[in-house]
Amino acid sequence: MKAQAAPVAAPLMARAVLPRDKPATFRRRALLSPHNRRINQARSLLRLCGNSPEFHPAMSADSPSPRMSHPPVPVPAHDPWVFGYGSLIWNPGFPFAERVEATLLGAHRALCIYSFHHRGTPEHPGLVLGLDLGGSCKGVAYRVAAADWPQVHAYLTEREQISGVYRETSRRVRLKGHEDLAASAVAYVANRAHPQYARGLSLEDQLHLVRRSHGRSGPNRDYVLATVDALATMGIEDRGLSWIAHHLRGGQA
Repeated sequence: MKAQAAPVAAPLMARAVLPRDKPATFRRRALLSPHNRRINQARSLLRLCGNSPEFHPAMSADSPSPRMSHPPVPVPAHDPWVFGYGSLIWNPGFPFAERVEATLLGAHRALCIYSFHHRGTPEHPGLVLGLDLGGSCKGVAYRVAAADWPQVHAYLTEREQISGVYRETSRRVRLKGHEDLAASAVAYVANRAHPQYARGLSLEDQLHLVRRSHGRSGPNRDYVLATVDALATMGIEDRGLSWIAHHLRGGQA
């Protein structure tokens, strides 16, 4: 009787395997899109801060801020200016001596900040505005009386800089009606290195996040619509924001 030949083993199918020398967290992140990865990074920051009332990512002006202790700034020799491009236009929240339409060069208005508190939650983050690199931005410049500046600066620091997603800087702005005058204004620009910075979102992605998000200060859509309406009263159209507002109001492409 002939000896039967040993069965030939079926060839193994090659499988794509993520490196096993990396921790599981790394392997999970490798499967995430850059957009979701940044959301998860920002959520981690929120958890590190204990999700406490004192931590307010992307703080907006439409809700009272907690009282924090900051070093007082001295009374300046001249009245300082503050540039507003989002909620500061329709709800500044501080006393001012003059309000003038202004243009800031070198940065543009963008829904580039994830909001986990006032206009969203960690599960459904919203988007709020920041000044991002490039282009120009039409908004409002507020002249603050020098005597009021220490109090106003403390208020703005609490409102804009709790999580570090905004950087306070001084920028040159052109004041409407004073074409020969370029004032130096305090402005709050997006910190691109911060986990809350929303990089490279399409208008469709922005619309999706704004439409579904709701935070302690109300629906994200209300924030966007209030800004678009305030800009419209000044004859300013932000094309990206206007497109989002059009769809939020039920418009079709």
